Amino acid sequence: MIGKKRRKELDYYIKTASGQYEYVGPRYRYSGETPRKKNLALLWALTVGALAVTIVCGFLPAPGMAVSWYVVVPYVLNLVLSIAVLMALGKMTGEGDAIRAYVYETAWTRLPVRCVLSGILAAVAAVGHVAWSIHWGLGKRAAAAVAFIVLMAGVCALQFLAKKVTGRMSWEGPENDGEKDGMPEDAGDRDP
Repeated sequence: MIGKKRRKELDYYIKTASGQYEYVGPRYRYSGETPRKKNLALLWALTVGALAVTIVCGFLPAPGMAVSWYVVVPYVLNLVLSIAVLMALGKMTGEGDAIRAYVYETAWTRLPVRCVLSGILAAVAAVGHVAWSIHWGLGKRAAAAVAFIVLMAGVCALQFLAKKVTGRMSWEGPENDGEKDGMPEDAGDRDP
């Protein structure tokens, strides 16, 4: 399945006279009211901020992070999803106002979901640490525990704000560039 999908994406590239490959497949055009660059800058600030705060939380000597799976597991999954959000955002940033259809499908459609899941996991880590603190007490590391809980709640807020920004961005399409019936004009001329 993945091979066929990847092959389909490659069918939209043609070799030019200069030997370069050019994408001639469908594109989605940005149609939001707020300029795309402004929204992307805000998304970058929110998501990089969320990742930075998540990393800082990993270095805090919060007592629940050392021994509690219900704090560590959501924290690590949030860290992974925060990185995945930035990877999807990176794919989209270089595309301009008209993004390739496969970038739209693999990056844009998944970005809001990743933001929400990352926010939920940050909240679960914070609530897990609250539960751990209530059961075991804070001890000598009360400041680190409180900082962890507050910062993870902040990560949750940042990711949900990023999801809200994605809701302001809209795309129209797909539009075809030099295609007939969804395939490049010379797709049949190439070897499989």
